[in-house]
Amino acid sequence: MEMTTSVAVMLVVMTAAWLLLTSSNANLNRVGNGSQASEASRQVFASFERDLGHAMLPGDRSVSAVLVAGERACSFLADVDSPADHRPELVTWRADDTSHQLLRVVTRAPSSMATDQISSLDSFSGGISTTSSVLTGLSTASDLASAADRRQATMFSYAVNATNPGSDLAGNPGLIGLITLRLRNGLPDKDSNVVDRISAFRVIAYVINGY
Repeated sequence: MEMTTSVAVMLVVMTAAWLLLTSSNANLNRVGNGSQASEASRQVFASFERDLGHAMLPGDRSVSAVLVAGERACSFLADVDSPADHRPELVTWRADDTSHQLLRVVTRAPSSMATDQISSLDSFSGGISTTSSVLTGLSTASDLASAADRRQATMFSYAVNATNPGSDLAGNPGLIGLITLRLRNGLPDKDSNVVDRISAFRVIAYVINGY
């Protein structure tokens, strides 16, 4: 009887210890994944800001370097070669809602095209593109569409500058001097350990010229 009681008590203690260990490991993993997701989004912001820092104005210097201003995609002219050759590439940041990734696509204009002719999307027709994934676990458009404020349900939003929010500039990217990027991502997937960050970035080439 005493032996049976001792075994039962030991089983209870071991079960409690196992549950405590499992719970602790789960909490540690959750904290670790949340930290990784946060660090990943921070690195994306830094990379996006770096690309915008190399933005170049097209031939018509009275407009912005931005060529495409969408809710889930943004394209602009920037010299992101290393070393820089003062010849713009088309840099596109876009969400892939199928794979839950944020992609960075760099397209180079055909070498036969003169630098001063590179001014629109057509300039890159037939050019070579390189695509890389810069973030995984990205929330989809439908995930963000459930937000109470529709303005918070977009990944990219645009303004003339910080003091002049303007209206919807998606149809007039030439006026854009400020891009706001919202990243909602999680690890190991878009529904776990989610972080949600928003940051605004100046289109340097446009702002410097006083527009």
